[in-house]
Amino acid sequence: MISPKRLNPETDSELLVRISSGLEGIPLALELAAARLKSISLSQVADGLDDQMRLLRAIDRTRPEGVRTMESAVRASYDSLTSEEQRIFRQLCIFPATFSIDLAEHLVEVPELQETLDRLVECSVIFVASSSSDAVRYGMYEVIRQFGESCLKENRALASVQQKFVDVVYAMTKQTSPLIATHQRPEAMAKFALERDNWQRAMQLCSDGTAFAQFVFSLTAYLSVATQGRESAFWLRQILARRDTTAAPLVARAVAGLGIFYWEQCDAENADHYSEEAIALARDQEDRAVLARALNTRGLVLRLIGRYEDAYKMAVEALDLAIELGEQGFATTFRGNVGRCATDCGRYEEALGHLNAVRDTYLERAMPREVATMTYAIAWTHFNAGNTATAIEMFGEALPVFLAENADIYLGWALHNFLLMCLAHEDDQASAHIFGAIRMIERTSQTRIFYSVDGESERKLNEARVRLGEPEWLRIMDTTHDWSLEQAVGYALSWQVQPSKCL
Repeated sequence: MISPKRLNPETDSELLVRISSGLEGIPLALELAAARLKSISLSQVADGLDDQMRLLRAIDRTRPEGVRTMESAVRASYDSLTSEEQRIFRQLCIFPATFSIDLAEHLVEVPELQETLDRLVECSVIFVASSSSDAVRYGMYEVIRQFGESCLKENRALASVQQKFVDVVYAMTKQTSPLIATHQRPEAMAKFALERDNWQRAMQLCSDGTAFAQFVFSLTAYLSVATQGRESAFWLRQILARRDTTAAPLVARAVAGLGIFYWEQCDAENADHYSEEAIALARDQEDRAVLARALNTRGLVLRLIGRYEDAYKMAVEALDLAIELGEQGFATTFRGNVGRCATDCGRYEEALGHLNAVRDTYLERAMPREVATMTYAIAWTHFNAGNTATAIEMFGEALPVFLAENADIYLGWALHNFLLMCLAHEDDQASAHIFGAIRMIERTSQTRIFYSVDGESERKLNEARVRLGEPEWLRIMDTTHDWSLEQAVGYALSWQVQPSKCL
């Protein structure tokens, strides 16, 4: 027991939660940790969780030998295993969290592992963490994992098992990543999410920069969908931090990726810097695949700053190179960018040809978010071509998809184009409400969405603000400040079904 006099409710409650969580509620572990409070502080116990074998030792020598230390209790279970079971257990301790039988079999190189796993569960060294009709995941208490890791160190096998773990998890991410671009996306996304702790740990164990970069690129398809690019940027910066030990083409690819990220943030200065550097690196290395990505990024940046003809030429060059290289996935993406650039340049028929072709490809692959992205790009083309009714209808198709997909940034981009449409028709009430919704998304996503090429959109927005009057503008901004995404989409959809407002 901890004496109430020794507890400070303001500071110690957090430490107690940390200790209880770290010891995972194991009764003996909690009992031994409490006993240590006779000689060390609560914060020292919390700090000792990284080495639980050392922490969980009883001072009372009268306790039975088997429960005097946590190590002795774990070792009793370990000693009951056969030598082959012990070998498998030691290797499984490399998993930082739960694991599937498939990953475990590849790690320990035993094809039929179920019987051994059942035996390890029976001996209480692993447990069934979750079970469903088609999958079972296993786990290991941290204190037992630390014991197994100490056994690996004793056998001088830790480094080799860590490398095997990295290889196995990388093979899984590399195999699963292409499925993101198919109708199997939901299953692939779920698998990446389940294995997050494992692939994060595997990346941390990559000592070589090139291996680390390859690992990151096996995850970018997942991260671009799951976090809309935000987490990808973190890992891309980590590649550049290791550029001295990373193959030059992978460094160039990371630089190009950061150019895309900053373009998505409407950060023209950084996007311009990284896209220029990526092109220079790719040309220097004569890496045409990376060059195609870099040219496409550069085209997006030029479009952001209003150099539409230059952007169009750059996008076409990137598309032609991707087709020449047989990079069909990139060719599809780049074709969409050519379509957007063609819209900016007033080539509406060409734009619709490209955009509809890309949309059809995504429909065939059952990729709803990408279909919606092309749908609102087509809507924007129709609006610029004077087909307002068609544009309104197509925006109405796209917005609910982004909402269902939890794609807040994509929704923000679509609303940005919707705002420009409202401004063009001088619907000041709608413009203010949609602008407020965009600001709400910017706050919650911490991403810049609204931008104004040559100040034109900002000028029109200020004119709408003047026409509305400051009190009404501020009232609308206050109303939309705490809107949900559902409210923002609902408002936009209600506007669309009343086209008389914008004509």
